[in-house]
Order: sequence, then structure tokens, then C-alpha cells
Amino acid sequence: MKKNYLPLIALMMCVQLIYGQSTTTSSTSQTFIPKSYIGMRGGYLLKSKYANTNPMWYLKDGKFIELNFGTRGNNGVFGFGGALGYLNIARDASKWQSGTLNRKMIYDSITGGTHPIITSGLDDKSITFSKQNITDEYHKNFRGVYLLAGPEIWLGSKAFKVNAYLQAGISYNKVGYYYIAGNKTIADPATVILTGPFGAGTRNYIMKGDAVFEQFGMSNKYFSKIAMVGTPAAAFAIKEDGQLSFLAKAGVSAEYFVSPKISIHAGASYWYIAVPKMEGAQYASGQVSYFTNPGNVNTNNQLFDYQDPYKTKNLGYISANVGVKYWIGGSHKTKAPKTVRTKKTKCCSTCPVYALGVTARDKYTKEILPNTDVVIKNNAGEIIKTGKTNSFGVFVFEKIVAGDYTISGLLNNVALENSNIKESELICDQVIQKEIIYADRNFIVKGRAFECNSTTPISGINVVLENIDLAFKKSTMTDADGNFMLQLPEAGIFYLYGRKENFLSQTEEVTSDNYNRDKNLFVKLEICAEKVDCGKAINLKNILFDLDKYAIKAEAKKELNRLVRFMQDNPSVKVEVGSHTDCRNTDSYNQTLSENRAKASVDYVVSQGIASNRITGKGYGETQLLNKCADGVSCSEAEHSINRRTEMKVICPGK
Repeated sequence: MKKNYLPLIALMMCVQLIYGQSTTTSSTSQTFIPKSYIGMRGGYLLKSKYANTNPMWYLKDGKFIELNFGTRGNNGVFGFGGALGYLNIARDASKWQSGTLNRKMIYDSITGGTHPIITSGLDDKSITFSKQNITDEYHKNFRGVYLLAGPEIWLGSKAFKVNAYLQAGISYNKVGYYYIAGNKTIADPATVILTGPFGAGTRNYIMKGDAVFEQFGMSNKYFSKIAMVGTPAAAFAIKEDGQLSFLAKAGVSAEYFVSPKISIHAGASYWYIAVPKMEGAQYASGQVSYFTNPGNVNTNNQLFDYQDPYKTKNLGYISANVGVKYWIGGSHKTKAPKTVRTKKTKCCSTCPVYALGVTARDKYTKEILPNTDVVIKNNAGEIIKTGKTNSFGVFVFEKIVAGDYTISGLLNNVALENSNIKESELICDQVIQKEIIYADRNFIVKGRAFECNSTTPISGINVVLENIDLAFKKSTMTDADGNFMLQLPEAGIFYLYGRKENFLSQTEEVTSDNYNRDKNLFVKLEICAEKVDCGKAINLKNILFDLDKYAIKAEAKKELNRLVRFMQDNPSVKVEVGSHTDCRNTDSYNQTLSENRAKASVDYVVSQGIASNRITGKGYGETQLLNKCADGVSCSEAEHSINRRTEMKVICPGK
């Protein structure tokens, strides 16, 4: 572990030691302290620059998932935890699929003849190879399982805490490998300048030839196991053995308690991974010739063979992670010096203060229930206090006096099963936990109403849920944010719509059989309604007619019922229903057909109780096309269908 983590952990321990001492000497309260936990954590190991650039490794990002477990001491500050996990670090193929041959080692490996002594240019990296030069390629990721344990520190109060931990242990790793082999033709361009002596002066050279190369990185143990096997394919078909090594990590995370038994967290950690002895190198051999530059005269022809061994060290990674814990624990009384406890005990006997935490929960799904009204009553049935549960389904009644109480709740006008608490259960300065249960088998539609084609909520719209066949009808008004809740029976097909002056609402079909009450309580739905202004045309969808017909079909009736409700909600408005056709057939035919369809729509609306002097029909034929599809223009069926429509618009006063 890097040394700069140690002062941070030491500082946190000192601060918490002081914190813990002050708590011991100044409080005798009883609080709920989760004691032990089991959970899951997972995350990413962010790419290490060293591991990614070292040719022994060429590793990039990694992933891990682990089972966490641990316990805390009585003060809830110090603890001990552990982890059992799996780690996988991927190899970066792009790093070994291109590279360079070592020009200096090529020259150094040449030992015979009268080759020139090159005095400059040997550090040039122009002898490159790419994926096209590779003939064999094999690789495996770094992977391992590990078991760690170590101390933990917990800081903070109530629902939010900070957790710092240091863990060490063993890891059973298969460090993986990569191997490539290939061929490279060496042909220096004239711009590559290699300088050597010639007579009393110097001469420039370029190099040409052919090379075969190998490059690899793996554990020494695996290298020894496959080194004598014939072909690479046969060698790397041999199973890689794992090896035990040391692994440690130090981390810090932010922990949030969703409930006394469930917490979620996010954080970061540093990993130190000890690795076994490694084996890695680049081998190259072949024959090269020197040519004068300029002049291109062959001056020498030499064989070469070199090995460039790689070095390595242990790995270090930074990780980001998230997780969840399930806690097991209970109430714990913090002890204080005798003098302080005596003073507190006296307070409890003369002016007792009690607190009651109430959680609302669904009987079947076990969901917590926010925004539930909670009431506590005494034995005489008198209301003592009221409240509403928060987003975690909890409300805490503070400063209540000793006594027997009944706890009741109400969610969306449905009563929850009562709970009781006896005076003997109350303990001074401790929050006692109780649950009230929602046992109704109906679903709850939890939705939002907004203006169509926007995110603007509609407040004060009357949302209706009905099934005419079952004679069922429930309604409620949306709040300022457009939110609403309604009871939905466990079986049946229902229709949801809104009613408000100057709004034309969509109708949503809700089938209860699509949901399972043992798995779902809330059914989330949204409805939209269009703002209606006089003279503004609004398309009535699904007003479809058979070819060359104008009889109203069943699906069209559902859409026309929207118009009926709108006119019922707005008794002073008058409406025009306009029917439009596409351009196919003659103008006169289309005009007559559209007039008949408009009249059929009007007749249906009137049959539903709307006065005939409030609605008129008008056929527009093909005079108001919405796209290019006029006579003589080739269009698809989908394009023609855009023009076949029925619209409604409110007739402006005075027209």
C-alpha cells in the first residue's frame, strides 16, 4: 500500500477515538446500532499507467465483485471486516499488436566481419511492426480469487456514515499471458541516418534485411511448463496453474442507511497486488545488410540474434466501487460513568422523554410506503400525534409521554392494519421501532398528468379510472406537480383519463391481469391531455373507416368518446368535426366521402347526449393535405395515410 494512505487512516482513527471518548462520558442514550453485515460490492479497477505500458504486462482496466462481511464493536465505531471476491484484469491487445524491433540490439548482436561501428542513429525506432506482421498470437487475462480481512472505522451519525478500511490476505491468481510471433522486412528509408567511420572521415548507412521476432510476458512457472513444447498452438493449449500471492487494499466509502437493515455505499480503494516471478522478452533474429547512404552500395552482410528481457514489479490499482449491505443488529445502551448515569436516571424518573419510530410496509411485496399518514391514539381513542412517512417509509414521533398507544395509518384513503405499543416497551431516550401493514389487495395507480408533447404537469385535472361493465368508477384530483393516486382492482380492464376545462385527454387502457399483486403494489402510469384553443385543429386518432365507407367502427367510438367527455366538461363550447381524405380518386368523390364521414362522426357524438346545435361536421376532401402527396405525385401508403384524418376544433365565439 502506498505510504501516503497511512497518515489518512491514522488521522481518522485518532479523530474517532476522541469522538468515541466524548460519547462515553456524556451520554447514556440507547440507540439502534447495526452490528454485523453481509453484502455485495463490485466495481472497476482503473487502468494503471505502469501495467499498461510495461511490455511484461500490457494490462488495462479490470473488474471485481466480492462478498463483504463484518461486525462492529459496541460503540459502533471500530469494526472488523472481510471480503471474498473475484478479480479480472483485461489485457490491452493494441499494445502488443504494434511495436518496434530494437535497432541497437540488432547491431550489438553482430560479432563477425568488418561491419561498420555505428556511432549514432541506433536509438531510432523506425523498425516497426503491426498486426499484419504477426503470424501467431495468444493471450489470457489476469484473473484471481481472494480472501481479505482487516480493521474498519465508522464515522458519522444517523443515516449517513463514512467507512474506512484496511484489508490484507491471500489471492489465488492466474496472471495470464500474451505471446506473439511474426516476420518483419527491414528497409530503412533514406531519411534514417546511421553514422559510422570511413577512412579518415565518416560515412552514413541504411540497413535492409529480414527478421523473425517473438514477444511475450507470463509467469516464470508457466514459461517453464510450456518452453519445451513444439508449436505455440500446442504450448498454449496447456492449462495455466494458479499461484498464491499477497493482496491488500485500503479504501474509503460513503454509506447511506436506507433503513436500519439496508445500506448502500459508493467509494474508492487502492489495491496492492504482489505478483510471482515473471518471464518476458523480445527475441529477434535474421540477416541484414548495410548500404551506403547516399549511393546504395552494399558494404556488409551480417547475421543477428538478440534477446531483450523485460522487467516487472508488483501491481498497484485504484478502484471505484458501489455496493449494498444487509445489517443484523439491535439496540445498544452506551455506558457512562456512574455519576453521569445517576444524573440521567434521575431525569428519566421525573421528566421522561420517549420516541416512537413507525415504518409503513406492504404486506405482500414488503415495500416501504412513503407519504403514508400515521396517527397514534391513546386508550381513550384520542389522537395524540400525527405525521406522514418520509421517502424511506418512516416517521418518528418524538417527545411522547409514557402510555399504551394504538398506531394506525392511511394510504390513499385505505386504512393500514393497526399496531400497538405498551408503556412497558418504551425506554427513555430510545427510538422504539414499530410497523404498520398495508394489507389491501388492490393495486395503487401512481401516476402523473402532463400536457401532450411536453413535460408541463397539469394540476387540478380530475383523473378518472373506470370500468363500465363492473360499474366501477374512481376519481381524484392531481396536485400542483400533476401527481395522482387511485385504487386499481386486482382483476379487470379499466380506462384512465382526465377531465378539465379546455383540455382534451388521452385514454389509457389498464389491464390488472398484467400485474401480480404479490410482486407489485404500485402501477406507474402517465396520461396526457391537449390544451384546446378555439380554431386550433386537434387530430382524433383511430377514427378509421373501411375503404369507400363511412360507418363508425368500434375503435373509432373509443376516440369519439374522448370528444364527448370534452364537450360534457365544457358545456358552452361548440365544436367542428372535420374529415379529410388523401388525393386518390376524384376531387368530387373525395369531397362527398369526407362529408359523409364527418356527418357520421357528428351523428355518433349527438347519440351520446350532446346537443346537435353544439357540433357541426365538415368534409374537406383532399383540399388540406399535410404533405407533398397531391395528384400526380408518387407516395407510399404510409405517406397517404397522414392525409386521411379526422380533426376537431373549437369554434371561436362569434363565428
